[in-house]
Amino acid sequence: MNCRQAEKNLSAYLDRELELKDAKALEAHLSDCPRCREKLAELEKIEKAISAFPERDPSPFLWTRVKAGVESGAEPAKPLARPVLARFRLAPVPVRWAGIALFLAVILGGVVFSLRREAERPRSAGLEIVVAENLDLLENYELIQDLDILENWEGKS
Repeated sequence: MNCRQAEKNLSAYLDRELELKDAKALEAHLSDCPRCREKLAELEKIEKAISAFPERDPSPFLWTRVKAGVESGAEPAKPLARPVLARFRLAPVPVRWAGIALFLAVILGGVVFSLRREAERPRSAGLEIVVAENLDLLENYELIQDLDILENWEGKS
């Protein structure tokens, strides 16, 4: 018996619904497979937790409501859609890691892109605006006229 077959039979094994030969084959597999033993232990925990709940009698009107629904031909209620994160939690482990890696790659790509754009932006743009706005004032100062920035600025006009 392989793991796939064993996993299909674990619930029936716990409920003592397997034929003797299938139960023996599963027990032989469980003795060699720690992963399937772990899955069986998880199912046993779930079964134990469920059995801890008190039994309750159904509402006296339950059968009346079921009968009325069947007789009216009403469509059965559709199950609620699972939230996105619940679907993600049920995905196999490699799919989860691939999703996490993709998310991180997109975030990292955005950060790198924004940092590169910031690095490519000219740093003197703010200074040129200040010089342009105050060019008349700055030309009156001899010291300022010696600066290359004014000569370069006048050359741009």
